Amino acid sequence: MSDKTFLFDVRGIRCEGCAKKITDALVGHGFATKLDVDVQSGKVTIQGQPSTTAMSLKTEIEKLGFKVSKFETK
Repeated sequence: MSDKTFLFDVRGIRCEGCAKKITDALVGHGFATKLDVDVQSGKVTIQGQPSTTAMSLKTEIEKLGFKVSKFETK
């Protein structure tokens, strides 16, 4: 089974430090295999394991103090 791709619009990403915080948390805890954060637009693209759900990722991002305004699974 292949990885799933998730796209999130996240509010509160202000700098590379914020991007690193999200990356470290999601990749470090096994929620993501690959992650890209666009600081300017607040878009976060996540490659997740087949068992990963969008809601679990949303929950983890919001635990870090950010707000997910929209998300979709590709």
